[in-house]
Amino acid sequence: MGQFHPTSGYVYNLSNSNTLEQMRQGDIYSECDQNLYFLFTDRDEWELSKFLYTHHMQTEINTFLKLHWVTSKSQISFHLAQGLLSHLDAIPKGPTWHCMKINTMGYVTKDPVYVFWCNALEVTQEIFGNPVFTWHMEYNPYQVYEGTECKYGEWMSGDEAH
Repeated sequence: MGQFHPTSGYVYNLSNSNTLEQMRQGDIYSECDQNLYFLFTDRDEWELSKFLYTHHMQTEINTFLKLHWVTSKSQISFHLAQGLLSHLDAIPKGPTWHCMKINTMGYVTKDPVYVFWCNALEVTQEIFGNPVFTWHMEYNPYQVYEGTECKYGEWMSGDEAH
């Protein structure tokens, strides 16, 4: 026998769409069903794009893309670094990382101390809006009973969630 929290299922804010909803509203969503790597033609093009982006400057990427071997044998969906960058810009982004240098008064450190952080609200919105987690998240606290004894399993079935 189970019982949900009395205010379970209340919706607090529908004004902002989550990542999955934004993807569905975009032009590329229907293509993603057919090709996991869309905007790229396939995994090979995605890996090449990632390699070029992470290891080369735009002028080097343009030089590579103008090579006869590339232009005659490959079916790459972009022909300049700018095309590659626009493909990459269309991919949904996660929370932004920030870096802050910590100044320590009265304490000398061998190397500077840095703190890396993300906005907790952005991280939470990303997790709750990520389509990977769609069917694996519990939003409603509940209690499960076996006779008169309460059974505990996941966090949402515990006293703290209720």
